[in-house]
Amino acid sequence: MSEETSGPQTQWQGSYSTSVITATRRVLVRAIRQAEHDGLVSRNAAQLAACPSGTRRRSRSMTGEQARKVLDPDLSTWWRAYFTCALYCGLRPGELTGLRWADVDFGRA
Repeated sequence: MSEETSGPQTQWQGSYSTSVITATRRVLVRAIRQAEHDGLVSRNAAQLAACPSGTRRRSRSMTGEQARKVLDPDLSTWWRAYFTCALYCGLRPGELTGLRWADVDFGRA
């Protein structure tokens, strides 16, 4: 199918994630709902249309076995604490390096 004859949906389908498509549709529905309320349109076509599915990215999370390998007993205490905190708290490297002792609530631990 050429771009000239393809519909607007087929031109972008597959290049956006399902969450982006859903969020964009939600904004469109709300905007047209307001136009409907203001008397500018008689019907909200976006609300009537089915939301197409997009692409799903494969998870890049570690498996349990991979996490155990990261926490190798040969690591220094500092690196072991760094990786343990990253794995258990889900922190990214920038968040880990910015973490200070004052940020830790030992009362809730």
